[in-house]
Amino acid sequence: MKKIFSLIILSCALPFFLMATPPNSPEFMKGYIYSKLEDNFPNANILFDLKANDIIIYSWPENLNCEEIKIFLESCCDDCTIQFTPTKDYVPTTELDKEISVLKVTYEEDGFLPALNSFFPTMLAKPHILGYSLGYRSYDKIFKGTIPISIGDQFSLYQFKINTNARLYLGIEACVWAFFEARVQSLSLINADYYISIPLTYYHNNFSARLRIFHQSSHLGDEFIIEHPHIERKNPSMEGLDLTLGFEPIDRFVLFLGYSRILRSDDSFKVKPNNVYYGFNYHLNFAKIQAFCVEGIPYVATYFTNNENNNWGLDSSVAIGYQWKKKYGHKLRIYVMGHDGYSAEGQFAKRRAKYV
Repeated sequence: MKKIFSLIILSCALPFFLMATPPNSPEFMKGYIYSKLEDNFPNANILFDLKANDIIIYSWPENLNCEEIKIFLESCCDDCTIQFTPTKDYVPTTELDKEISVLKVTYEEDGFLPALNSFFPTMLAKPHILGYSLGYRSYDKIFKGTIPISIGDQFSLYQFKINTNARLYLGIEACVWAFFEARVQSLSLINADYYISIPLTYYHNNFSARLRIFHQSSHLGDEFIIEHPHIERKNPSMEGLDLTLGFEPIDRFVLFLGYSRILRSDDSFKVKPNNVYYGFNYHLNFAKIQAFCVEGIPYVATYFTNNENNNWGLDSSVAIGYQWKKKYGHKLRIYVMGHDGYSAEGQFAKRRAKYV
């Protein structure tokens, strides 16, 4: 229990050290927003003013829908309020140094490598999360103390514009999940999972869907095999299809439901094909902390799965933590997760696992 309390205290205290940076000036934020607009809407000459957390847009191409600009800016500066004003008189307590106008230019949207990379919401309690991570796992029934790490990323290759509120993205994502023995004598690599997929992601207002084809393979570490000669190495290699649906009924509360089917698995480690999963993410927006341009939002998340490979037994994970971010750039999450069910690590996937 001491370890659990230490992790919770660390998750709450450490981010305050990250906030000890000088706040960004309004000039910096205006330059940042301007560069983002230029990258995503080249030659559109969108003009705006910045008042506290309000981005006030007063000039934009008449054939460019305001909603497109708003969606893009919210993805870059999700703590800001986006306003559109047709005349100078509607801009409160703000002096504009340029004439108000709606530019009559032709704007063409480029579909390849879109600047607005929209991804399916991350399932924050899933044992394997795509991204960069480092942690410590204790009370593991299989391996006792271990150190899990991950290295992964994703980006969009092409954007299909369906209508003002709907987008379809074709992308690529890849990740390596590895975990090591947490022993003084040796930090031997136990297992590494290699994953790559091509996702097709659809967004329409509060609804999102993702269809992806993926490959995943697992390999035991060489030192671990030498230290445990009684363990027979197998080859958990497989390809499959995965469909996930997400819905946000209220702000910062996302429900998801998914189904995956294995199309092929290696003969040395045959896998039954069907798996369903479900859960939610809930960011407690009313309890957020903000200082020095860094915002911390506590969250709670769940992830449940029923896998045919494990006779449809319930596999559950619960996570609580803080998500720290600025108005732009990457997010940092510090969290504690409890898991009760089956291992997610390669050839150990059929063994019961319980850990924090």
